[in-house]
Amino acid sequence: MLDQINEISHKDKMMKQQNEHNKEQLHMTSVESLEGVPMEEKLKFVVPDLGEDRISELPETVLLHILSYLPTKDSIRTSLVAKRWRFLWKAVPSLNFQFSMERSSLRNPSHKNFLDFVDKVFMHRDSSALSKFCVSYFNYGAGVISFKSRFKLWTEAIARAKVKSLELRFNSPLTLQLSTMETLEMLRLVANTWSRQNLNLHSLSGLRHLKVLKLAGILNVIRNYSIKDCEIRISTPRLKSFFLEGCSNFAFDGFCSLSKLVIANNSSDPICVSRLCKIVTAGTHLKIFSWRCSYSMWSELVENLRACVATPFTNMKQLCLHLYRCNCDDYVDSVIYLLENCPNLEKLVITGFEGRPDLGEHCDKNCKPATDPSNFTHPSLKEIEIVYNRKDCLQREWLKLLNGCSPRLKLKRTPMKKRRLVECQYFAPPSF
Repeated sequence: MLDQINEISHKDKMMKQQNEHNKEQLHMTSVESLEGVPMEEKLKFVVPDLGEDRISELPETVLLHILSYLPTKDSIRTSLVAKRWRFLWKAVPSLNFQFSMERSSLRNPSHKNFLDFVDKVFMHRDSSALSKFCVSYFNYGAGVISFKSRFKLWTEAIARAKVKSLELRFNSPLTLQLSTMETLEMLRLVANTWSRQNLNLHSLSGLRHLKVLKLAGILNVIRNYSIKDCEIRISTPRLKSFFLEGCSNFAFDGFCSLSKLVIANNSSDPICVSRLCKIVTAGTHLKIFSWRCSYSMWSELVENLRACVATPFTNMKQLCLHLYRCNCDDYVDSVIYLLENCPNLEKLVITGFEGRPDLGEHCDKNCKPATDPSNFTHPSLKEIEIVYNRKDCLQREWLKLLNGCSPRLKLKRTPMKKRRLVECQYFAPPSF
């Protein structure tokens, strides 16, 4: 048996050596006999004919769409495929540049080569419109390089190209002047908070067509550095989705097109609560609203809403409330108030006791809300999900609320510790 195995391995080794020898011989033959011959002819000789080139026969718009999914460096490399591909990269509607290096000195030429490469792409690119511009620059070495002057030229170039989507991932100092990008529809900024670098955001009032604003990892950078003790002012009348976490010093001019609002803020500052209330009430087109905050801030917000809500949230379809250290009677009353102002609501998610083992002291077993939840009805509510820690009085009040909301209401009871969904079932009135 061992002799057979050794014989087979020896034959495999001999075949590999023969194949390598044939490849070297073919390469030497092609190079010696085809000096001065164009590259396309050499490829036809060296590479076996695998059939008709059907990709090159596709319309140019389709080819550009395919190339837009590649990093810019790879899309430029396709210019060697055939004559038709030689200048396609100059009209690709998406530019994607990526640079990442660990433990590298700033003297490393790779940094300058990357910046020069981006400059050359803009220098040779044609005047066609640009749908997306993405730069990912992470240097995890001893320091960071500043490309302020380069980036200013890049932003001017993409503004002229009428860019629609801008995505920046970085850990280097940046100064963004985006007021000239009138066609921008999506802005995404991603940064390393631990790098503690500067990020200066100038006025966004010129972004009249902005629909999506995504800020990831930059909140600490903004709060602690570039705009400390300053006010963030947002004016985006066409914004569709807005996520706000932690930042409390802000103002806005209008969110009249907002359909999704997610707020995670524990500040109890009256000015902050008032501003958040204005965002909520200005969102007349809100369909999804998620709120994560402390109970003190929640109660302040509800009081402000009672004072300034003139028309109900007729478009609201989903409401998610995640509150800490809640008082069950006031909590139920305030939620009933919101439900009354959301006549077309279909789903409600309730989390009133998240991650705090001492919440029992805030729940009186004999608590009685001002509004009897068992008498409350809602015309359109279809599903309520309760995220619970244990069966306490607050959960009993929610069961009373469920009793009258709808005869075919679905109830999800989600254990917080195990993080698993209990099978959805139709609600049956509980016995108290």
